[in-house]
Amino acid sequence: AGIRLIELLGATDAFIKVVLEQEDFNIFDKLLGLYSQSYMALSIKLMIIRSICACLDTKRGLDYFLSPEYNGYQILLDLIQENPSTRISFALKSLLKKINLYENLDLVRSTVSDVYATRNDPAFKPDPAQLSVLENCFAELTKAITWDAIAYSQPKRFLPVSSKFEIHKDIRSSVTANRSFVAFFNIHHLLQTIIFLLELKLPSSSLIGAVYDLLSALLKNHQKLDYLMENVDAVNVLLKILFQHCPSSSADEDFLHDLTRGQLLGLEMAYKLQTLYYIDAIGQTREDVDRQVESLQALFQLACSFGKRYVVEVICMEQNMKLFLELIDGEKRALAKEGSPGMKHKSPVLSYSVDLVDCAVR
Repeated sequence: AGIRLIELLGATDAFIKVVLEQEDFNIFDKLLGLYSQSYMALSIKLMIIRSICACLDTKRGLDYFLSPEYNGYQILLDLIQENPSTRISFALKSLLKKINLYENLDLVRSTVSDVYATRNDPAFKPDPAQLSVLENCFAELTKAITWDAIAYSQPKRFLPVSSKFEIHKDIRSSVTANRSFVAFFNIHHLLQTIIFLLELKLPSSSLIGAVYDLLSALLKNHQKLDYLMENVDAVNVLLKILFQHCPSSSADEDFLHDLTRGQLLGLEMAYKLQTLYYIDAIGQTREDVDRQVESLQALFQLACSFGKRYVVEVICMEQNMKLFLELIDGEKRALAKEGSPGMKHKSPVLSYSVDLVDCAVR
């Protein structure tokens, strides 16, 4: 029960702060001590590793674990060298990759800060070595949060080798991995770092391309979109940078054809975040039908523009479609009780919900 409690609360900074301030109690020593017991079952060892993983979602926990006094990175390396089972080895390597990702983000932030601090120097010229480091870091970040994301998770019910061949994935472990990504993004102020980098207008097109790849990856997952929503001020600044020198063509086809990659990325970001805003508003105004209808109407109008594909992508993410299906079911039940014919035309909530679902599945 204690291990499960740590797994549940370990990702909160308040919990880690209280635990690490205890003089006679070291949470990592206790967990690793239990892990090292000879009689410990495989399932319990995996649970212990997941608990350690949760504690490493906070800056305070990571700084202590990686401090020279504790040297947690070396402890993990020693555990891997003991040649454990495949599942244990995968879980331990996942912790190492998570730590490497954290240090990768720290390197990006510090390098961009160093370059940005010298931008007003008359002899300012970006160091090619620094640009190369940044490009490699952004490429690794994009890889981590896209096709290699499974390597950062703690799967429970399948061997990692078989994961390449199984359609079903452990959704909970995927959510946990994305939670770690978002926590690290917040710790290292990733969006603000990207803004500083783009404001430098560096001549390296390959570096800017790597930054765009990362931004594109952030738009493919609900949790990462939520991260962008929570940093709306930074997003607004980022959109202004991406939309610079936007063409004023009135024709949709010509407009999209003339956009640069950065402008297309800004368009996708704006549409997806606006869609997510309306979906959140629809879910939170169930008791206020008028406001709910306004949000549904606005979302439907958004889906009828040339940003339809982005609206559909967000509607199909995770539980978003379920919201509209519940609205349809609820309206049908209510109208059926009234015995009203032509239900769809009598209920704007039902009408818009059906049209949005139809738009998404076509």
